[in-house]
Amino acid sequence: MAKSMTGYGKCESVTEEKQIVVEIKSVNNRYLDVNVKCPRFMMFAEEKIKALVGKFTTRGKIDVYISVVSKKETGKKITVDTELVNAYISAFKSACEETGLSYDLSASRFLNNSDIVKVEFE
Repeated sequence: MAKSMTGYGKCESVTEEKQIVVEIKSVNNRYLDVNVKCPRFMMFAEEKIKALVGKFTTRGKIDVYISVVSKKETGKKITVDTELVNAYISAFKSACEETGLSYDLSASRFLNNSDIVKVEFE
């Protein structure tokens, strides 16, 4: 009996504080390839999620999407490590001077650096 590796599933949980949505999509693949997309604060669990998916299948390309939306307006604190930003800027300026590259650094380049911008949930 043949089993299809193509599928889609979605689960949603809503509480007074949060809405959590988990979607799983899979397509045929010769090997097991699990990709997890989740909020930054959940990245610690990425490998555990991959291992859990691996317990239920041996092949296929599987994408797991997790979203968490807070219903409360409070509870988030964003901090920026300005010392580290200054260190990056200094190193980047030096590299540009040494290599002759043009210096075109903007603040938005630092937003995706989790070492510089920290989001904390209270």
